Amino acid sequence: MSTTPHRAGSVVEDELRELAGDLATAIAKARTLNLPTSTYLLRMALAEVSQTLNAGANEHGDPAR
Repeated sequence: MSTTPHRAGSVVEDELRELAGDLATAIAKARTLNLPTSTYLLRMALAEVSQTLNAGANEHGDPAR
């Protein structure tokens, strides 16, 4: 199963970057509220989004950001 987005590159990339930002904000909030399990799960989701972004960049020959 591929982790690469199925729609046009820039639209999906923009959505993934927005999701990454939202996850980072949620991670900060979970830390503030002392919710370690939520922080961990959100970090795993952020890692998956980052890997997907990097995989898409690698497929198109773009440097990972």
